[in-house]
Amino acid sequence: MGSGITLHSNVLDAVLAEALACYQGLLFAKEMGFTKVEVEGDARVVIEKINQEENGRADLDSIIANIKAFERFFHQISVKHVRREAN
Repeated sequence: MGSGITLHSNVLDAVLAEALACYQGLLFAKEMGFTKVEVEGDARVVIEKINQEENGRADLDSIIANIKAFERFFHQISVKHVRREAN
């Protein structure tokens, strides 16, 4: 399929880094033309924010909004939390 790396500066914490990684993964899936996507992550805060309607942390909300915007590009998308051992 493929792989990639993206360098980010000014990432304040691990939660923000996890959200950015999710965004980059969905961008990759869109560019590859995938229509069914299953997102699994061990960062419970990020997964819950993606699946919720409400807002919270301002620095995280813009990335979450961008992640949610990807939903329109896929026929099917699921986002679920997995234990860290599943990585």
